[in-house]
Amino acid sequence: FMLDRESLSIFRWSISQEQYLSTLPLINFPDVISHSVTHDRLYLGYSSGKINYFELQGELPVEQQLTALPMSVHGLKAFNNLIFAADASGAWNTQYVFNLEGELLSSEDWRNKSRTYLWNPSNSQMYYFRDGSSPNDIEWTYINPLTGIIGNDGDSIYHGSSISTRAPLVLINNNQLILNGGGQILDPSSSLKILNNIGNNIRDAVWSVDRLITVNEDGTKYQIWNDNYELTRENAVTTLNPLRVFSYNGTLVVVSDPNAQPIFTNHQLSSTEDSDSDGLYDFFD
Repeated sequence: FMLDRESLSIFRWSISQEQYLSTLPLINFPDVISHSVTHDRLYLGYSSGKINYFELQGELPVEQQLTALPMSVHGLKAFNNLIFAADASGAWNTQYVFNLEGELLSSEDWRNKSRTYLWNPSNSQMYYFRDGSSPNDIEWTYINPLTGIIGNDGDSIYHGSSISTRAPLVLINNNQLILNGGGQILDPSSSLKILNNIGNNIRDAVWSVDRLITVNEDGTKYQIWNDNYELTRENAVTTLNPLRVFSYNGTLVVVSDPNAQPIFTNHQLSSTEDSDSDGLYDFFD
């Protein structure tokens, strides 16, 4: 999904079909979006507080209203059969959980604003930064995945010291660990204890076929790491805007735009082809 402010449109690229799907027209430009494969919906959060969505099954999806928050939507994440949202109302900020019909299931204030949110299905916790507070930290909130009731919350054992608060937050190692933008590898089962560090900042990352693939800080290279988080390969790509990486059924998709138009390049991570017989699989060559 690619937001275009100038045309008020969302362009859609199908990884499986390797072609563009019908464009989603917008009336206003959203502040945040969240896609759910389970719901087959794309959710949009607006500065007005509205949360809308597109049902993606049809050929020409139409934007529909789900619900509205008291203030501008700055957090939005769809997971399981639930929708998490956050705004600046209440004491500090408030977190909400809705069902697919837009009915409020739970809400809690005294929470902190974050520029990104990460749902971990392994422990039913939402992870986020403590933006706007000093020192910053990585915090979590437990959400019952069946009822949507918000439970306990907490922060890392470092309480703002030592831990990097650079975005993004990415699940790795089959949802058992978290990688932050500072390259630190964190253990959710030990209050986000730092277990390792890949040694450089990242802009994007994906875990696929038991491999960690990252985009370097300036967004011009993608990097492949081994089981011990040692760099095995770094490939430079010509692009105007930072690279993005996605995984789909064992395929790594690298998104670049060398001529101000998105280019999607597929790499088969599980391929063992070695076309030049140099002992390196083509993906690593």
